[in-house]
Order: sequence, then structure tokens, then C-alpha cells
Amino acid sequence: MNNSLNDFFKPILNNLSNSVVLLDDKHTIIWLNDTAVLYLKKLFGKALSVGDSFINILPPKQQEALIKNVQSARAHEKVYRETLLDIDGKPVWYASEVKAIESENQFIGILIEAYEITKAKEVQTENVFAGATLNAIKNTSNDTSVLISADKKVLWFNNLFEENVKQFIGIPPEIGGDMTSYVVDGAKEIFAINFDKALKGEHIEIDNEIVVSPNVAEWFSLNFYPVYSHNSNLLGVFFSARNINNRIRNKEKILDTNTKLKSILDNTTDDYILFDSNLNIILANKSANQAAINLHGKPLVEGANITEYYLQGVTERFIENSKRVFEGETIEYEEEINFNGIRTWEQFRLFPIDNERGQVNALAFISSDISELKKNLHELLTERKLFNQGPVVAFKWTLFTEGSVSKYVSANIQDVFGYTIDEIMDKSFLDFLHPDDLKWLDNYVLNPDWNYYVHKDDHVGPYLDTSYRVKCKNGEYKWVNDYSFLVEEPNGEKLVCGYLIDITERKKALIALEETNSQLKNALTRVNTQSKILEVTTNIIVLTDVEGKITWVNDAFEKCTGYTFDEVFEKKPGEVLQGFETNPATVEFISDSIKKEKKLKVEILNYKKSGEKYWVEMNIEPIYDEKGTLTAFLAIENDITTKKDIDRKLRERDERLKTFSFITSHELRHEFAKILLLLENKDLLLEEAFGELDVLTEIEIAANAMNDIISKMNSQLYISDVTEDKFSHLSLDTVDEVCLVDDDEIVCFINTKLIKMSLPNKKVVAFQNVDTALNYIQSTPDTKRFIFLDLNMPYKSGWDFLDEYKAISNPSPVILLTSSIDDVDREQSKQYPQVISFLSKPLTSEKLDVFIR
Repeated sequence: MNNSLNDFFKPILNNLSNSVVLLDDKHTIIWLNDTAVLYLKKLFGKALSVGDSFINILPPKQQEALIKNVQSARAHEKVYRETLLDIDGKPVWYASEVKAIESENQFIGILIEAYEITKAKEVQTENVFAGATLNAIKNTSNDTSVLISADKKVLWFNNLFEENVKQFIGIPPEIGGDMTSYVVDGAKEIFAINFDKALKGEHIEIDNEIVVSPNVAEWFSLNFYPVYSHNSNLLGVFFSARNINNRIRNKEKILDTNTKLKSILDNTTDDYILFDSNLNIILANKSANQAAINLHGKPLVEGANITEYYLQGVTERFIENSKRVFEGETIEYEEEINFNGIRTWEQFRLFPIDNERGQVNALAFISSDISELKKNLHELLTERKLFNQGPVVAFKWTLFTEGSVSKYVSANIQDVFGYTIDEIMDKSFLDFLHPDDLKWLDNYVLNPDWNYYVHKDDHVGPYLDTSYRVKCKNGEYKWVNDYSFLVEEPNGEKLVCGYLIDITERKKALIALEETNSQLKNALTRVNTQSKILEVTTNIIVLTDVEGKITWVNDAFEKCTGYTFDEVFEKKPGEVLQGFETNPATVEFISDSIKKEKKLKVEILNYKKSGEKYWVEMNIEPIYDEKGTLTAFLAIENDITTKKDIDRKLRERDERLKTFSFITSHELRHEFAKILLLLENKDLLLEEAFGELDVLTEIEIAANAMNDIISKMNSQLYISDVTEDKFSHLSLDTVDEVCLVDDDEIVCFINTKLIKMSLPNKKVVAFQNVDTALNYIQSTPDTKRFIFLDLNMPYKSGWDFLDEYKAISNPSPVILLTSSIDDVDREQSKQYPQVISFLSKPLTSEKLDVFIR
């Protein structure tokens, strides 16, 4: 290299970022730039200059590589190599090129050029990962997908396309292969026609039945989409297919099912009518037709409008409610209908019918006659299950238009609202209501028409079922549910009677839930990018490396498990989430599938950071780069704990109901039939010298069996602890007297005789009502006694007795002797400290012996 050229090029070569070294045929340095001097010193710790041997500074393996590369370069072959080096403790990627330099066919030297490619390798890795992730997502699709060039060459396909081609064609597809060779004969014409349309810019979405193999035809949903580059050049066609054979076949089943459904509806006692958005009749069952004939003298006709069957008041309310139904609501209400002097109570239910797109396109109307239910309204209101809903205060008020003056409140009003009975009695309860709630109550319960409608013709009609706030003695307000109705006292006075149920906590929970739902909706509206959706999706997403160690999790994982990303990073999911009750077989199945790089779907029991167990449905997919090398595993999980719990509870309920059904249909009916048989044939048995006492003995045996069976039935429906005996040191033989409180005179007579048989000298006093018993007990406060108390009595019940009995100082022990087997009653009795036992009727010597020492 002459001096003039050297002086010209040297400044340029020394300022290059690439390292440049020129070697002679003996690997001696004949020239190098400043960048190469710095690079070689960093790499080998030695400064090199012209005349130094380049090969001697290299390790043995690199010397062999240099000799091989020089030979390839002398043979005019392209030599390019990428090397990962450790520079100052950091991994650095370098690329090197080796070229033979010649001038006029004369060898000058070997040029080695090296440059850093670390950033390029990072971008390349990210692109490979992104492409692999995209392929993994596309390969989880339920559609057969393939990208085809304009000349029908395959550019890309997913796993499902590969599986289907192997199944139906018998050969594996290849990138660059002819697409027409991968189409079954039965679809070639359909494919050709629609592929050409897509090349012209059309979007094709069609359903077709295709013969996929001899004597086998299936339905597919086919999609052809043209694909363009960023500069609007046509790249090809994206084709996808989904098997919809089951959906099409189900249409035929649906038609058959509709016929069966119509037959079922025609045999129901409820009225059923289906309306379109204009309230024209689409369908009506026989019961609804008969009701229309009874009311209007004509049947329901398909296409007729509801206004053609007008019933004053009823039709207007139906039309108004239907507007809300077509907005997506379900409406239920009850109404009394008076037609030609005949009164009936009907329960109406209106609910929307959605089409396949989730739009409301029809209204279903069901009417049920509940007149018999209304006749027993009072009994329904006194059901003990009512008390399960919260603290309950019973009351009697004058009519709302008469000021709602309190005539009776139960003693527990002090426990619920803080007032004594005296602070409430003879005062208007409306004075204790929240001012805002009183405004709308004025328009409803204080409306004279409402009160008139309630008690006209001495008919117990509508009842009040609403919620409002009541002021407590401490100034706070509690939410209550008011369930009241009209009663007539023995003196002819009409009073509003009912229950106030404390629903404050339930109301707070509902308000909190509404606030949470509002916050959730606001959060979802802010989600507008695909990456953010991955963060807020309810699905748990976990990404691991090829060794199964966690490299990324989304927010749903952290919220569900309680573990942060930092806590699980580079750990295997099983090490963190699996526990004692995790099925080892499931764990082995997952491990085996991962080793074989198989995608899988499985349900598994995991543990949260708190130790709480939860179930997930897990889909795991291997991720590959464009070279087919495994790079990661993607797991998408769905929390199915609630579903598992519901399934378990349903199975347990079904088992209890099966047992309950068998008991009622076999054991109970058998004993009941036996009693009827003995009673109906008593004379015949006496004629055959079958003694009267024998008949009674058989009846007694059957009755006792029925009592045991009823207890067994109750155990299938309720699960609770037996009431404990709080005063086991007390005994019947140590008290002065025994009090029986029961409205049934025969029961009192028999129980008195029974106690006398066990304790001949014991005084037994019987009472048929609560007030008489309480007056007697209060008049003899120093008497030691046992009290046997019935629960279900008219006017005042056993519960009323216990409420008033609490105020008596030094109360005697009470034994509940009742026909009730309801666990609600049993649990309620535990609230009264004077109750020492809960016995089911009848009283027997064996039951008495428990209380005699």
C-alpha cells in the first residue's frame, strides 16, 4: 500500500466503528485501525501493532477457526460468523467477516472486519418471540386458518389446518405448497369461486355442506378475506373454516324440540303466551286459550294484538310493563282480577326472549292462579322461615289513614331499635320514619284508596311488602322490610298487622356491591389497547421459559393467588401453587405433556398465598420460533372454584332429595296406608275376634313409626346441632309443680295423666292460653316448677310466652313440647336462656325419665 493512499485512507479507517485488521498469508498483522487496537486489547488484554502475529494471541479453538476461515476466503467463499463474548463482565455479540484482498489477480492479504451486533440480536430475539407468541395464539383458535398468495401458494397455516389436511388429504401441508392440493374434492369448486371473489376485494362468509370423505358430509362456516400490505398491495387471501355440523344438526333437533315443547306447554296449568315487539301473539298454549274464551268468549289467534282482548286496568299495566321487558328486564307481580263478580288472584311473569345476537325479539308471558295461596296468606306470614331473614319485630297499628298508632309491638323492639314498649305504644309509628321515605309512603300507604281496596267486602286483599328507614333511639337509622296485611280484631276493629325485618346489613352489602359494579364498569371503559386487556382480563395468564420457570404473569394472577410477580419470578408454578390435596396424577399428566411439548387442557386444585384452595381450568400451549425451536410455554387459566362448589352442593342436594323422596313415597305412605286400612276395617276385625285393643296397638305402632319417619325426613332437609340441656342439675322430682301450656285440651289431659303415673304426688297445672299461664306464674313467683310449653297456639304463641317470660325474675326452666320438627324453631329456641330442652310430641315416659333423678 503506497504512502499517498495510506495517508488518504488512514484517517477514514481509524474513525470507523468497525474493527479492521489486515493479515498476510502467515497471519502476521500488516495493518489495523485504531478501533481494532482498542477491541483486541479489551478482548485479550494486550495491545497489538503491525508485525505482531495475530494467530498466536488466539486460543487453540479460535486458531483452528481462523485457519479454516482464511482457507474459505482464499477460495472466494463468503465467511460470516456471530460470536458471543464476555466484555467487562457483560455479554456482547460480535459479527465478523473474512475476505481475501486481491489486486490484479495478486493476493494482498486477509481482511478481517468485526462489528458489534448486540442490539440487533436483542431486536431479533424480540421479533422471534413476538412471532412465536402470535403463532401460539393463532394455533389456539378453533378455526382452520391458512394464508394463501394470489397464485394459490401457502404462505402460513395454523396447527388445526395441518391436522385437518393430514386427516382428510393424507399428506402434511408445506409452506409454499399448492393450496388446491390441500382442498377435499367436495370443496374444490366452492373454494375456487370464492377465492377469486376474495382476490377482487370481497369478504366472503358462507355456510356450506361439504363431502369430506365417501358417504360423510359435514357443515362448515367458510371465510375468505383479502389481505393487503401497508401500501395497499394485495398480498393474498386469508381463509378460515369452522366445523358447524353440530349447530346445523341441532336446528333439526330444535324444530322437533319446539314441537315437543308446545305439547308440554299445552299440558301445563299455567297460561303461556309469546308476543312479538308489537305485542302480537306468536304462540299460546291451551290453558291460555281457555282463559281467553272464559273471559272474552273467543280464543287467542296467532297474529292478533293484546288490545283485542282488553281487560280494564290489567291490559294497560301489561302494555306498560312490556316496554321494560323489551329493554331487557324480567318483571313479576301479583294482581287481583274482578271479572263479572268473580275474583281471582293471578301471578304474572314477563321475561325477554333473546335472539342469537343477544337482542330481545320476543316477550314471554306466564300467568298462574294463586287464589288458594292468597287464602292462606296469614299462615304464610307466620312461617318461622321469615325469622331467618334478620331481627324481626311484630306489630299491630291502626290504619295508615288513622295515623298508624301502635296497638302492639313485640318485646324485642328494644333489642332492634332501642325503644321500650312504652315509648312506642299509642304513638304514631310514622313519626319514627326517615323524612325522605315518608314522602313516598304518603303517596302509597297513606292513600285512602289503598286502605279501601284492602278491606272492601271484608276481603283480605293486598299486603304491603316494601323497605324504608326507621330511626333508632340513639339517632341512627336502620333499614327494615315491612311485610304487613289487614286483620280484624274480635271487637271489630281493623288493624294493620305484620313484621319489621332488620335488613340494614343486607342493604349496606347491596350498596357496596353497586359501588363495586360501578367502579368495575369505569375501569373497563378505560381499557382500550390489546396489551391492557391482557392485564385486566379475568383469565389468569402465565408465561414460562422452556424449563417451566415463570417469566411473566398478568394482574389476574396476582389478584387470584395473592403472589406478586417478583415472588414467583423464575420459579416453577407447581412449586408455588400446588399443595397437599393437589392430585399427583394430574401433576404427572401436566409434567409428561410439557416434556413431550404437547398442548393440554386440565382442571387442577391449587393453593393461594393465604393457603386458601381454588380450582382452575388450565390450557397450556408450547411456543416455537420460526425455526421450530421451543422458546416458552403459555398457560391461560380460568378460576372454576365457584362452579366446582356449586356442582358439589347440587350433588349433595340431589342425594338428600332422593332419600327424602324415597322416605315419603315408600316408608311414610306405607304406615299411613296401614292406619287407614285398620280404621276403615275396624268392624271387620272385631267380627273376626281381633280385639279392639289389638287394633289400637297396631295404630299406635304405625303412628310411632310415622313420627320416626318424619324426624328422618327432617334430617334430610336440615342439618343442625341438638339443643343442649343448659340446666342438667334440675329434676322434675325436686320441684313443687309442673305447668302444661297447650291449647289442645286432650293433649293436656293425657300429659297430666302421664306425669302423674311417673310422679304420683306431683301437682300438675294445665293452661290452654298464654295470658292465663303467665298470670298464674307471676302470682306465685316463689314456686319451684317445670314448664312444658307448646309453640303453635292461636292468638298468642309459645314464642310470645317466651318473649314476656324473659321479664320475669328468677324464671323456671322451660321444656318446649311441640309438633314442630323445623330446625329453624330449634335454633330460635336457643336464644332463650330459660329453655333447657326441645322435645317433639308426643310426650312419653321415656322422654320424662330424662328429667327425673
